[in-house]
Amino acid sequence: MRRLAKQQPTLVAAEIDHEHARELEAIGQLLDELPQAVQAVHADLIRDLKDPEKGRDGMTAEQVLRVLVLKQMKGFSYDQLSFELSASLCYQRLCRFGMYDPVPKKSSLQRDCKRVRPETLESINRSVLELAGERGVEDGARVRVDCTVEETNIHSPTDSSLLFGRAIPPTRPKKIRVSDNSQFSIPSRPPAPSDPSDAR
Repeated sequence: MRRLAKQQPTLVAAEIDHEHARELEAIGQLLDELPQAVQAVHADLIRDLKDPEKGRDGMTAEQVLRVLVLKQMKGFSYDQLSFELSASLCYQRLCRFGMYDPVPKKSSLQRDCKRVRPETLESINRSVLELAGERGVEDGARVRVDCTVEETNIHSPTDSSLLFGRAIPPTRPKKIRVSDNSQFSIPSRPPAPSDPSDAR
């Protein structure tokens, strides 16, 4: 049957059978095995607060940790991160947001993520590496670095080109300023004699 339009959308979200969804689910399960990471993030969030039990509810430490993982993994800006969390059911599940929970704005995301210290992130990264080593997934002996290559006008640093580059500056003319503010150029070294007999 082919209807013109659907009268009422389904209230229960269907399971998403996609490779990326399964990847996010595996990441969520791995983070569940690191309760010490959540505790470390929570300690940073309540740092410098007079009474952490007062005030309106913010993101939980678990949500902040998972939001940080998602941001670093996908390279989102805070504005894009807020949109993706609002639009993607998979990202909501990863970051422990309910289907009808309000997603924080970019300013709130940035404020909470910035409260997590670099030392805490380093300790979490070490915990992940230790867990991966225990499972035989990664031994941490090699590091892959991603970089961006851009075209430039710098020549290839070969031996001959480096020597040529060092020989250029002495041959450029130098400007000498005289008292009447006029300038004239003289070569930095005398020209080679045209007649070999003049060189004697």
